[in-house]
Amino acid sequence: MDAAVLVFTWFWLNQQPVSSQISFSSMALCQEARQTMLHDRKRALEDSDAPQRVPQLAIACIAAGPAKPAQADVSGLDWLMSQPVTLLDWGLQKLANTADAVRSVTIPADRDGVAGEDNAAVDFSLIESGGARFAIQGTMTPKSAEQLTERHCRAALKVWRQTVLGANRDKPAASIDEWFSHADRNAARRPKNLAETVAASFEFRMTLNGIDAQPAISCTTPFTVDPDTPAPAPAPPPRPEPPAKAP
Repeated sequence: MDAAVLVFTWFWLNQQPVSSQISFSSMALCQEARQTMLHDRKRALEDSDAPQRVPQLAIACIAAGPAKPAQADVSGLDWLMSQPVTLLDWGLQKLANTADAVRSVTIPADRDGVAGEDNAAVDFSLIESGGARFAIQGTMTPKSAEQLTERHCRAALKVWRQTVLGANRDKPAASIDEWFSHADRNAARRPKNLAETVAASFEFRMTLNGIDAQPAISCTTPFTVDPDTPAPAPAPPPRPEPPAKAP
């Protein structure tokens, strides 16, 4: 026999409704309890000097359905299918797919005044640093044995960032809009500045592994800032006030 739940709600005069429920091992027992409650209310109405003060009653037996299997009986696939995926999870995976597809980059090089290029393999990882902050990390091992400098790192970082952003290198927020969206991207409740605010939580990071006992060197840049973008010039100092004239 199917298990059942007896759901009943009391409607008191000038009071909020009060609901409760009781579980039964079978629908027959639930129906029996329902009839008993209805009979008791009918008798209360007959015995009351003020029937209007006897609370109203809504009552129903609802099939509880089959019992859920114990956790040990749930298969791994069933468990996975019951887990939610947020649009943040979806966007991070799309970002990772894009960055992981970049297997090598070509970095401009200048050796002894001669322009050239270095083609280096790149490894990708997405690092969560806490507080909803993420680093899009690229790691390379240059082929040249020359001493690594900040200039080398930022040149590699610039190429890495531009390659990941692709056609959106000049409008990086557009990549955020593509990654963190779905078919309902134009929903009315979607924040208008979503791409800009999400982009502020990401940065690009590059690590160059040194060879011949050289130490590794790392550098970073905000998601929306090209590593070669010059820092804004400092504001000029205020002009001194002319001395006051003597009376």
